[in-house]
Amino acid sequence: MRMVVSLLLIVAFGLGLILSYFNWTPVTFNYLAGRVDVPLIALLLSAFALGTLVMGVLSLERFWKLKRESRRLQRQLRDAETELSHFRHPAKDA
Repeated sequence: MRMVVSLLLIVAFGLGLILSYFNWTPVTFNYLAGRVDVPLIALLLSAFALGTLVMGVLSLERFWKLKRESRRLQRQLRDAETELSHFRHPAKDA
């Protein structure tokens, strides 16, 4: 399995190199503050990096919410198990 994943990564990296070689042509990028001429591959990589960063931040937020909910549910389960154990083995009243 590792061999297949490694091979797929090598192929993807090779395709990325080919894509970057053929897309080195400068293009005009218009943004709110003006315009700039940049190589197309730099624009593509910047857009990819920005998208990855935004999705990473959004995923972290979701991860923290799920972790907090998991802790709450584990605490609730522990309390329910404690209560159940009290019903199964009631303390002897004197």
